[in-house]
Amino acid sequence: MVWISKAPCPLVRFEAVGGAAKGKLYQFSGFYTYDALLKATTRCDAYDLATNVWQPLANIPQATTHAGQVADTDQVGSQTFWLAGGFIGDNPGPTTNAVWKYSITNNSWAAGPKLPAARAGGALVKIGRELHFFGGGFRGSDGVWVDYGTHWALDLDGGSAWRRTTLDGRLLARMPNPRNHMAGVSLDGKLYAIGGQHQQNENSGAQTEVDVYDPSTNQWTLAAPMPRPTGHITANVMVRNGRIDITSGVTTGSAEISNVIEYNPLTNTWSELPPLPEARQSPVSGAVGDQIVVTCGLHNGLQAQTWVSQPISATGRWQKGALLPSAVGEVSSGVIDNVLYVLGGDTSATMAYNLKTASWRNDLTVRPIQGDHHASTVVNRKFYLIGGLGGGSPGQVQIYDPATNSWRVGSRAPFNGGSVAIAALAGKIYISGGIVGSTTVNSAAVYDPATDAWQTIAPMPAGRNHAAGGSDGQKFFVFGGRTGGNTVSIGFDSVQIYDPATNSWTSSGQPGSTIRPLPQRRGGMGKAVFFKGEFYVMGGETTSSGTGQVSGNVYNRVDVYNPMTNTWRLETPMVTARHGIFPVLANGRILVAGGGIQAGHSASTVFEIFAR
Repeated sequence: MVWISKAPCPLVRFEAVGGAAKGKLYQFSGFYTYDALLKATTRCDAYDLATNVWQPLANIPQATTHAGQVADTDQVGSQTFWLAGGFIGDNPGPTTNAVWKYSITNNSWAAGPKLPAARAGGALVKIGRELHFFGGGFRGSDGVWVDYGTHWALDLDGGSAWRRTTLDGRLLARMPNPRNHMAGVSLDGKLYAIGGQHQQNENSGAQTEVDVYDPSTNQWTLAAPMPRPTGHITANVMVRNGRIDITSGVTTGSAEISNVIEYNPLTNTWSELPPLPEARQSPVSGAVGDQIVVTCGLHNGLQAQTWVSQPISATGRWQKGALLPSAVGEVSSGVIDNVLYVLGGDTSATMAYNLKTASWRNDLTVRPIQGDHHASTVVNRKFYLIGGLGGGSPGQVQIYDPATNSWRVGSRAPFNGGSVAIAALAGKIYISGGIVGSTTVNSAAVYDPATDAWQTIAPMPAGRNHAAGGSDGQKFFVFGGRTGGNTVSIGFDSVQIYDPATNSWTSSGQPGSTIRPLPQRRGGMGKAVFFKGEFYVMGGETTSSGTGQVSGNVYNRVDVYNPMTNTWRLETPMVTARHGIFPVLANGRILVAGGGIQAGHSASTVFEIFAR
C-alpha cells in the first residue's frame, strides 16, 4: 500500500481523542497550540473518506486530552463514541474521571457514568456489550505521576456504574506492568494492552510489552512484543482485516516515528507496513474499510495533514541496472538503436548504455553547450536537447547524431527556457513552460526538425517548470510541476493537455473541468512515459512542508494515468526515490537513470528498470 494526501484537518492539533466509525474518522478535542502553553480545544470534527470532506461536530462540553476512546456501533439507532478519563483543559490540567458519550446518530454529547478514580492515558476497549478501562495514570497537582494497572468494566446495556469485578464476582485482573499512553483494542474476544510508557518518561520509559486479557479466564498473558518500544499510541490503534494496526508513536529517546506496524494474532508476530510519509506523535487514526486514515499529530510542530492508505493494484516490477559511470542529476535521456543516452547536471559527459550488452561507456563527444535542466527527446534517430539552465543553455537546441558521434546546434527556441516540459508528436517537438531568468512562463512552441524551424503555439493555462511532459500520439500532456524560479516547492497537481488540431489547451484546473488531477502534487518528475496506453509519472520532490514524500523530501511513487478512462492508479513504487529524473521507454521497459536522492541539488549513479 501507499499513502495518499487528503484534505487537511481544519484545526491542527495533537493528543486528540478519536478513531473511525461508520465510514468516518472522528477527532475530538486535543491541544491546538505547541508552545509555552498547550491550549486545549473543545472543537470536534469528522472526516468523510468517501467525499474527502471534513465537517464540524458539536463541541465537547469540556476540553479533554489523553482520554481512552472507543465506538459502540452495534445498534443502528444508538451509535455512540465513548471517552473516558484524561486531562481537563489546557496543560497541565487536572486528571479526570469524567466519561463523555458522543451520539454519532444525533451529533450531541451527554455525560456517562464516571470512572471509579481519575485516570489519564488509559485504554478504553469494547468487548461484546461491555466497556473495559485499564491502565493509565494520575498526575497530582505537584506534577508527580503514578501509573496504575486498575481494570474496570461497564455494562453497555443499562449499566449505571463501573464494576471492579467480573459478572460472577471475581476481582477483574489488573493489567500487568502499569503504564500509560498505550494502545488498547479488542480482537477475537480478547483485550490487548500494547506498548505505552512509564509515567511521563518519553526518553527511556517506552515499552514493547503486549498483554492480552481473556475474559473467559480473567487472566492476562504475554503476546509477542512490539518491534520497538512505543508510546503515544492511544488514539492510533485499530483492527483491520483481522489484525491490529498501529500508526507512528514515540520511541526511546523521545523520537517521533513514522513506522506502521501490524500484529497477526494467528501467528503471534509483528510486521512492518509502509511507513507514514513523516513521523507523528499522537495523531488520530482509524480503519475505514480496508483503508487506514491518519490525521494531525506532532512532528517539528503541529501538523494538519490527513493521509489515507491505498492498496496498489500493481503488476509492475523493478530491477536494478549497472551503476552509471558518473553521478548525474537533472537528467536528460533518450534511446536510439538499443542505446540509452544520458546526460545532465554534475557532469559534462555523454553517457551511453548498451541495452544488449548491459554495459556503460562515457567517452562520447560532450555537448557543446553545458548547463543542466535540459529537456530531451528523440526524433528520426537523433537526440535533441532543448533549453536548459546555466552554461548558456537556455533556449538552445543541441542535436546529437550517434551515427557520427557528433553534436550540432539548431535554431534557438522562441523563449529562453530551462526545465521545460517536452514531448515528440508526429515528427515534431513540443515544449511548454519552464524557467526564463528567475520566473516561470506559460509560453509554448513547436519545433520541426525537418526544417529546423520554430513556431509559437497557444500558451499554457498555467505556467509550470519541473513538470512531466508526454504524448499519447495525439496530444501533448503536462503533469504537475511548480512555479517561481529554480527553487524546490510543494508543486501542483494540474494536468494540462494541448491539442495540436485546435491549438488549444484544456486543464484540470479550469472551472468545470472533468480531467482528473495528479493524485500527489509535486514537481521534478522529468518525463511522463506513455506505455501500454497509460502515462507513467514517477518520482519527484517537495519541501519539508509537503506530503507523501520519503526521506530526503523525494518521492518513490509511480502514478499511472489512463487518458481513455480519465482514471489514475498506483504502480509498484520505485526502488530508489528520486527527482530530476527523465524516464524513457525501450523494448517494453521504462529506464530510469540517475537523478537526485535528496530534494534540491543532488545526483546519483542509480539505474533502475521497470517492466510489466
